[in-house]
Amino acid sequence: MKRLLAYIGLAVAFAVAAPPASAGPAREKLDRALKGLKDARSSFTQVRNSPAFGASLTPAKGTLSFRAPRLLKLEFAGASPTTVLVRGDTAWIEQPKAGQVIRTSALTSGAPPLPFLEESVAVIEKAYVVKETGPSALVLEPRAADGPIRTVELVLESASGLPKTVVVQQKGDESITFTFARWTVNAGIPAKTFAPVFAPGAKLVEL
Repeated sequence: MKRLLAYIGLAVAFAVAAPPASAGPAREKLDRALKGLKDARSSFTQVRNSPAFGASLTPAKGTLSFRAPRLLKLEFAGASPTTVLVRGDTAWIEQPKAGQVIRTSALTSGAPPLPFLEESVAVIEKAYVVKETGPSALVLEPRAADGPIRTVELVLESASGLPKTVVVQQKGDESITFTFARWTVNAGIPAKTFAPVFAPGAKLVEL
């Protein structure tokens, strides 16, 4: 179950804001992208590394769809297809082969955050310290010291300003890397894409 919940890939946290860091090219690039972002879609590959398994797990492939504000859909392909829908702080995990939908909190699920999907860098800075490590690279450090995440590393795509690589480093030396293909931005993803509608007869499991 922990491995499944790690697929959610989104958590939204709020903390007391501190003064923003000086703006640089990477920060400005991401800020411009977020302020104009209505919707976005990209295919991705997710690779999870864990000392508990001694090696990288089999990469998972899928598609991420986003619509502002905070509507997210992750569709994982493979032998056991899974769809994860996030609306605000609630997440639904649909497992067609198991005939069930798990409903849980995006805040308490233990999923790694993808905090680049916010309204602006200023909103990100409510929960993270934003540091530039290159002209297209940022490191986000959670302000809350008691969470499972150490850092979130972003490498930005030149065309869209959104990340092409996201590495979530966790405190237990586990990491999750998302590699995104080219983003399609503001193409008009309909709101019904993110409606919590699932296969007839699916069992709802509350966590």
